[in-house]
Formats: sequence, C-alpha cells, structure tokens
Amino acid sequence: MIYDLLDTYRQNGQGDSMVLDNYIPKEGLYFRLYNDGRDVDELLINKDTPATGEFYKWFKTVDFYSRLVDMNKPVDPKKKIHSNNMYSVFFKKYGGKYDSFISKEEELSPKFKENVIRYFDALENPKKENEKLLSAYEIPDIDVEILHRNRDYILSIADWIADRVLSYDIKSDIYIKLFFDVDVSEYRRESMRYLIPKIFNNNKHNIEADGVVYGLSNNNMGLNEKKPYLEHKTTNYKVPFRISIDNALESKNLFEWLENQNDNGKSVLSGYIDIAAEDQFTLSKDIKDEMNSHYVHLEKGMETKIDDYDFLPGITDKIQPFRLENYLRLEEFNTEIITSRGKLETKVDEWFYNKNLVKNYYIDKVPKVKPEFTARQVDLFVISKDAMLNFFRKCDSTSLCQCIDRISLETIKELLIINTYVFIEKSNAAKAMNLRLSMLKYFKIGGKENMGDMIKPLSEILKGKVIDGQLSENQVCDDDMEFYFAAGQLTRYLISLSEAQKMNYSILDPILNAKNAEKIKMEILGLIKRYSHAIDEKSGRVNSLISMVMGYVPEVPSVVIYDAFIAGFASKNIIYYKEDVQK
Repeated sequence: MIYDLLDTYRQNGQGDSMVLDNYIPKEGLYFRLYNDGRDVDELLINKDTPATGEFYKWFKTVDFYSRLVDMNKPVDPKKKIHSNNMYSVFFKKYGGKYDSFISKEEELSPKFKENVIRYFDALENPKKENEKLLSAYEIPDIDVEILHRNRDYILSIADWIADRVLSYDIKSDIYIKLFFDVDVSEYRRESMRYLIPKIFNNNKHNIEADGVVYGLSNNNMGLNEKKPYLEHKTTNYKVPFRISIDNALESKNLFEWLENQNDNGKSVLSGYIDIAAEDQFTLSKDIKDEMNSHYVHLEKGMETKIDDYDFLPGITDKIQPFRLENYLRLEEFNTEIITSRGKLETKVDEWFYNKNLVKNYYIDKVPKVKPEFTARQVDLFVISKDAMLNFFRKCDSTSLCQCIDRISLETIKELLIINTYVFIEKSNAAKAMNLRLSMLKYFKIGGKENMGDMIKPLSEILKGKVIDGQLSENQVCDDDMEFYFAAGQLTRYLISLSEAQKMNYSILDPILNAKNAEKIKMEILGLIKRYSHAIDEKSGRVNSLISMVMGYVPEVPSVVIYDAFIAGFASKNIIYYKEDVQK
C-alpha cells in the first residue's frame, strides 16, 4: 500500500512543497527572535488568522520543519519542550502537571529555564548510534557555538516572553513557539538531523543492504512493547515490513499531506487519488469520471493512519440507469431514473437505515440503539455495511448482490414494526419497499427479479374484485401472490381499528415471521376476533376481503411471499378507497 501511494505521490510531488502547501500550523503564539537586537516579531495564529502573506508563510514553513514526529520521539527526554532543533523552542503556556512556562502565580515558571537547558543539552549530545546514519546523509556536526548562543538568548529574554504571553487573552493549553530568524535551509537541515534517526518505528530493527538502511515504517505500523503481537515469532525476520530512509521520509510527507486534507475547514477522512492525474495530486471526496484510483480512509487520532485502502481500476460514479419504480402505487412517490452511485446511496441510507449508514461506515463501535434505530436494525447494519460500502464507495457489487435480498427484507420488516405513523403508505417503510423491489430487479436477484412487476397490478386486481365486483362470484384469490397481498390489506385494515392513541404495529411481528400461510391466517383470525366490535359487518368491502383471504388455500403453504404481504400492508388500503362506485 505505502509503495503504491508513494509512486503516485512522487509523480506529482516536489520535495516538501506539496505537503507544505496543505500544512496548517496549530493555534498558538509565534515569536521570531533576532540575535542582532531587533525587536521580536509576534503572530497569534488561530482559526481567524488569514493564511496569507510572507510573514505567515515564514512561520508556517519553519514550524513545519520544527515539529516532532510524535510525542513518543521527543528531543527533550522529559517531553516539556516539543520542538526538534536548536532554532526553535515549543512549549505550552500552562498544562496542569506539565506546566513548562507560566506558573500558577501568573509568572515565569522556575522550571522553564531548567527545561530549556535540558533540551539544548540533548541536542548537543545526540546518541552515538545516530552518528553513522547522519554521516551517510552528509549532515554535519551541530554548530555548538550557535546552539549555546541560541540557548543563552532564550534564557535571557524568558521573563520578557512570559510578560508578552500574559498580555494575550489566550487559552491555557495553547502553544508558545519561539523561532530564530535564520534561512529556511537551516531549519530544513536541522529537521533532517532530527528526522533521520527518528523516522523509523524503532532503530533496533534496522538492517543495511547495498549501502542503504532499511527499517520498520513509522507510518501505519506500530511495533513496540505495547504491541508485541505484531512481531513475527516463527520466522527469521521479526518485523512485517521495512522501508528505506528515503521512502520513510517521503512516506512521512505523504501521511502529513493526507492528515491536512480538508473541505471548507472540515477534515476529509476518505477519498480518491486519481493515478492518472498529472501535477494534481488531490484527495477527492467524490468519484469523478471513470478513473484508476487509490481509495483511502483515514483514522485520525494521536496519529493519522490509513485504516482502509484499495486500488480501484476504472471506477465511476455513473451506474447503469437505476429505475426507482412506484410498485406500491403510492400517491406521494416519484418514479425516477438514478444514474449516480452517490444519489442511490442517499436513498438507501435514508430509507433503509434512517441515515445511520454512511456516518457509521468506519465507526468501530456498534451504533447506539435508539427508538428510531433498534437493536435489530443495528444488527442488520453490522451485517451489511461492508457490502454497502464496497458498492457505493468502491464500485464492487459482488457482496451486495449476495445480501441485498435478506437485508432489505428484514430491514423493512423492522421498519414496519417500529412505525408509529397512521398513514404507513407515506412512511419510509413504504418507500423502502419500492426501493427494495427496484433493487431486486436492478441486481437481477434470482427468483425475485420480477417481484415488483408481479406486485404492481395487484391493487387494481383487488379493487376490481372487492369494490367493482361485490355482486359477482369472482371474489376469490387467483394465486398465492394475490392471497398474500390481500392478507396484507386485511391486516392493515384490522390494525387501523385500534383505538389506542399511539399506533403500534408490533402486533405484526408474528405474521412477519410466520413460516407458513396457516400461521398467517390464524393470526389474522385473532385480529378479527380482537377487533370484532369495530368491524363494519355491513361493509361489502370488508366481507369480500375477509372471504377472499380466509377462504383461500395457498398452492404452496410453506412458502410465504413476504414481499406481497408487505406491499399489501403498506399500500393504500382498499377498504378506505374513496371513489364513487355506484353503477
């Protein structure tokens, strides 16, 4: 993965320029110090600071070269000073037990000078094992005279800096950053002095081959005393992955570039890198026209990691026209042709998952159970989220085709049970049923591809028998499909007779989980008895519908056609059909 991304990065990147362009300095109070007596320059960087101008650019650049790889690789052994070279000193204003500058008495902390001295001592006396690595990159010995001069200057103005910091109304944990006015090339060299020995995860795993040092990557790989399970125990090599110093340095830039991706100030956590794009290395949130792409998802915490990666050849947001059909003949439903993967994803997210799919694609924790997202819905989400992500984000329908029938059906069952809306034909459950039937056809799910087409005429057929044909002898179901649709209509009518203030469809559960037609008829009979006091016995429609359902014996009783039952239940009810039927 790292090598694949680096190949594309190198095609577009020029040294540190690309990552620097996207780099955003942390909030803090920045000082530029001069050794020649000139006044100190100050810049308070916060969310409102314009990210323009040479002044800002200088601070941004030297800050970039002065940062630690992470807090586990400090120069200062006590981690009070957070910079990496003799031209910069970073520390916090306060910080509780980590106070390094201002004391509780609102004055310079007596420990600050001790921290500064220890930091510069560490720079002056690097570890012996680092010398070989640095010499291979022609990094000269540190200039001790400049180091001492910088240290002494900071110690001499420490009280003044404390007064300046206290004059600002800034947060207690904000960074104070001191920089000496030297050429950026000096910062770049001193940054390399720090990085080369620190760039690998742990130098004890380094090896040398043909004059090149290889070590365990520090990006997307942790191998330490806290993660011994990553070490290979049964092979001659103990680490899973090694990378050269040059690649490690570029990998650091790559990950920092990824970390700083944002869209109007909002962090971008996933996207596509077009392999063929020339001089335009970007992380796009959306799939563009047909492209060969890297897909990455980032986990941001103490460090940025890629927790999902795929190489996706020939991906596109365009899909073969998806016809969202109104199979249930809902009055407030628009048939439409969808050609965008993203637009279809929005429908699925809203109608199947109550907008809990997309935002939880990469959440490791199971979503919290809520009244509008039950434990059963959470289970179905967990089972299906990878298949949904693979189709909508990676353009691979394989796993979705294998599970869409079961997942969508079980989801709609749960949507019906938890629904509290009287007009269920206006609810997401009814819309989701249209979407399910459309998806069965689109993905050509065997045995159910034409389910929607078989269901669509049933409401008119039933109308012809229950309303138009009340005086005829043709009030019988012609087949199992019609029987289950009629059973759904009858069940919906009976439940509507409830006098409860809040509609409760949980009574549907035994029917939606019935294993045969007899069980369904028994449950409907129970509902007839339960609401017998409210049934209009003089209604020809009611009597016809009851007769059709209770008098029919399915040809295959053991195969319940849930789609037809749910469609009948969620469609406009024939009993309440408003039309002048007088002949």
